Amino acid sequence: WKRRMWVRVLVCRLGKKTESTGTNATAFFSRFDQGIKLDKEGWFSVTPELIAVHTAKRIADKGFSTVIDAFCGAGGNSIQFALQPSIVSVVAIDINSQRLRLAQHNAHVYGVRNKIQFIHADFMQIAPFLKADCVFLSPPWGGPAYSYLEEFHLDKMTPNGFDIYALARQISPHIVYLLPRNTSQHQLRQLAGPGGSVEIELNYINNRIKTLSAYYGNTISTDTNTDTNTKEYEDDENCTNNNGNDHDERESEEEEEEEEEE
Repeated sequence: WKRRMWVRVLVCRLGKKTESTGTNATAFFSRFDQGIKLDKEGWFSVTPELIAVHTAKRIADKGFSTVIDAFCGAGGNSIQFALQPSIVSVVAIDINSQRLRLAQHNAHVYGVRNKIQFIHADFMQIAPFLKADCVFLSPPWGGPAYSYLEEFHLDKMTPNGFDIYALARQISPHIVYLLPRNTSQHQLRQLAGPGGSVEIELNYINNRIKTLSAYYGNTISTDTNTDTNTKEYEDDENCTNNNGNDHDERESEEEEEEEEEE
């Protein structure tokens, strides 16, 4: 018998050509000049604010009131979640105590410190004890070397990207996974499982692809008529990985053959 896997690949264009985005500190935090603090790693790992805002709005629009930021770093994503009125509670976790203090400080700059619960811990260890409506994953990518790879593989991450997702899935089926732009889309489909669904969003700023977001569960969009100029067309059944080499939007459905157990 057959099960259909639903896969959609979208392009999300953020920012205008006339905007100075992605070229200075305010691209990461619009309030950078008000006292935002980053360590050396933070400059390479923090999510550009336009992408963090877009992701937070998508999650808020789905009605999720509690969100876990499993690898919060300097707090860029946690802050944007907390700024959404409909999200009442954010749990921000990081294994690095110094970076967690930076996240707390930065949340104070944005006026949302009291809306975020900061936890100094290893997500891989405490995940079985957590509860939330939605889980946001932006784990370490292993430094800038990922950008030189033809394809970035989840199983080469530390911790293993498949293990991270499996633990998050124990908390909630509603997951957003922020990853390098060249991440294997085949592996992202594998995470969805037989008959599952995934929406893969390529995040562009000023026509340059920055990151990739994979949406699972009810985080998947039902309406692509957004202010980010996204649209879709039908792709071939293989839903090949374009690795950000073009600006097309793709939607495909794959049929997976499975053997039924006797």
